[in-house]
Amino acid sequence: MKYLKLISLIFFAGSIILGCKAEMDLEKVKQRIIDTDKEFCQMAQEKGVPAAFAAYADKNAVIYRDKTLPIEGRTSIEKAYAAFGGANLSWEPDFVEAAASGDLGYTLGSWVFTVPDSTVSKGFYISIWKKQPDSTWKYVFDSGITGPQE
Repeated sequence: MKYLKLISLIFFAGSIILGCKAEMDLEKVKQRIIDTDKEFCQMAQEKGVPAAFAAYADKNAVIYRDKTLPIEGRTSIEKAYAAFGGANLSWEPDFVEAAASGDLGYTLGSWVFTVPDSTVSKGFYISIWKKQPDSTWKYVFDSGITGPQE
């Protein structure tokens, strides 16, 4: 009986420790997703929006935009964004969540779109991220809406 209590105590303590470790790892996953979203935006500033949207897209990614059909797959995304022109798109993630499995997550944030004539639009976005076999993160879904124009 004494050994049974000791084994139960060890099992209980181990469960708590493993549970805390899983929670800490989930925070690391969330931070990696946020970092990836910010790196994605940085690439858009440095190499252009078309290059960034192609580089960070999962091969089966889907993008929803206002008044257009969904853009499906990395190849279609590359084609759609090739005509982007000299416009600038920047964004900032405000919120992140990750699945307990650590292989999916999403970011919510705000964006600013500026065209060469200085017309500015603002809005909000959601990107759903999937961990790749090489441990990098790629978006599998991206969508944005136009917000209030102040």
